[in-house]
Amino acid sequence: MKIRGIIILLIILAGFFGCKTKKVISDSNIVPPLDKDVLIGQLEDNSQNIDNIFFRRSLVQFSSDEISHTFRSNIYINRNSVIRISILAPMGIEVARVSLDPDSVTIIDRMNREVIYADYDEIYRKFGIEGDFHLFQSLLLNEAFSIFQNKGISLHNYHMGIDKQQYKLSSARERSGSLFNSNSDGFFHKIWIEPKSYEVTRFSFNEQKKNMVLDILYTNFIELSEGQKFPEEISITGNRGLKKVSVDISHSDIQVNGADIISFQVSDKYEKIFR
Repeated sequence: MKIRGIIILLIILAGFFGCKTKKVISDSNIVPPLDKDVLIGQLEDNSQNIDNIFFRRSLVQFSSDEISHTFRSNIYINRNSVIRISILAPMGIEVARVSLDPDSVTIIDRMNREVIYADYDEIYRKFGIEGDFHLFQSLLLNEAFSIFQNKGISLHNYHMGIDKQQYKLSSARERSGSLFNSNSDGFFHKIWIEPKSYEVTRFSFNEQKKNMVLDILYTNFIELSEGQKFPEEISITGNRGLKKVSVDISHSDIQVNGADIISFQVSDKYEKIFR
């Protein structure tokens, strides 16, 4: 699973403050110890509740050193099958529709009356975001995953600890910095999990060789119809060298396991472009 190109976002400084008491209380005294396999089992149980999800209204705010954009969108995900995104202008007029399939990307550009057929390398070339279908699905669904899964490293191989009153899974030991094997290439992946509901609250990615950092923070959790908690807000911040980018996504009107979808029909009148 690729990640390097997605780390074009700047670091979020999450303000966590410890209790100021005469006696220092360690994190392990606040969050009860838990077997790592039990924690991962709880994370997997949470993931099984959603077969499809429809974000009927999402506000996206994008900001970089060069540009700043705010737009509305609708997002539909059918697990392991398709991610579809409708991008709307301020007046509610659709300007583009995107379909992410496991092996391909199709973009309907309504402004230029074009249909672009591409792969995930095109997303990197156009937007500087490198990843694959399962990476984007996991991030949008707020699900824990191993960034090294294609190298035979699962979450069961991650190191587990307690940090800032939350469970934390790390691809490297905190003090020694030792990685599982040389295939990790100086790349670090961390996941924070809320101890009561076992929901992911934060992802952190760091590639030291290329000075790339990505931080994703999930907040404002609500309870869905399936009883699972889900974040209405996602803050993505990071940097690639001196370039900084931030993306804030606010969801509302979330439908889980419903019948509605975002259709995807290509007009014969549109110019077809293959990349």
